Amino acid sequence: MVEPSSAAAVAAIPKLVDSGVLTKDETVVCVLTGSGLKDTEAARKFTPCALEVERNVEAILQALKQI
Repeated sequence: MVEPSSAAAVAAIPKLVDSGVLTKDETVVCVLTGSGLKDTEAARKFTPCALEVERNVEAILQALKQI
């Protein structure tokens, strides 16, 4: 699965061929990104536990020591 903005590059290829910007014999490279980690529910399926910490450096460092 990739994020929609990455998939848009692939979706544009046929339109670019139809418009003459690309030819069918050209090689095109599209970088596709997205791991699903923005979807917190999906991410929680792959992690044994999730820690909630305050938004400051000291709290984050303290939580990391517990892992």
